[in-house]
Amino acid sequence: MINAQRRGARAVFAGDILHHPVQVIRPDIPFFVDEDPAAACVTRRNLLAQCADLDAVMFPAHFPEPAGGRVRRGSQGFSYQFV
Repeated sequence: MINAQRRGARAVFAGDILHHPVQVIRPDIPFFVDEDPAAACVTRRNLLAQCADLDAVMFPAHFPEPAGGRVRRGSQGFSYQFV
């Protein structure tokens, strides 16, 4: 993961932390490529919380183009708004 900031705007390049948009909604479900499924779920949840709290634009490496978006926190968990 790489964090970038310029003039108050923030971006997070998520690398392999997320592989599919459904993981935003269900970060607690292990994915077949997770080497340590429990740790991967915690890492995904922490990344999503950080992006939501900072209003950062996230760039997941494996989402369909255009991949960039903002994570929002709601009563049911997280959601993703592509930008």
